[in-house]
Order: sequence, then structure tokens, then C-alpha cells
Amino acid sequence: MARKKSGLLRGGEWLDWCGCCRVVATPGHTPGHISLFLEEDVIMITGDAMALENGLPVTANPQFALGREAAEASFEKLLALKAEAYYCYHGGVYLPN
Repeated sequence: MARKKSGLLRGGEWLDWCGCCRVVATPGHTPGHISLFLEEDVIMITGDAMALENGLPVTANPQFALGREAAEASFEKLLALKAEAYYCYHGGVYLPN
């Protein structure tokens, strides 16, 4: 596993912090948007790729997404990773179980 220490981040790279963190490409809200998966703790930091409405996960507001189809695909990718907690910039923390 190649670990990145600095510079531009891309999906599939690893960061040497928080017990090792994987960069997940989640375009849609913006073209280069990323989320961070803290695999040791099974926590996903979604950024703006996921929001919560009434305690349930949704894609970012369509009026603020530059690529709606990409945003939907990124949302599905995040859920497929089966994190124990999703920290959303809008809405708080989603705990699937």
C-alpha cells in the first residue's frame, strides 16, 4: 500500500494519519471531491458527498452538485463501503446499525 504524505489527493491513496486513512474519490458535488475512510475505526468522512435529512442519508442537494449522476454514483460507493459511522458535513453522523 503506497502512502501519501503531502500534495494533491486522489482516490485510492493512503494517508499516514488516524491509523491509516484511505482517500475515496467522490466526485459530483465538485469534480475533485474526496471522502476519507478511516478503515481501522470503520468511519467514513463523507465531506459533501452525503448529507442527512431526518436522520437518513441522501445525496447532496442537486442545486449544489456540479455533476448529478456522478454525485449519485459517489453516494452509492460510500454506502457500499459499509462504514459503521458516516460523518456528513451537512446533517451530522449517520449510524447505519
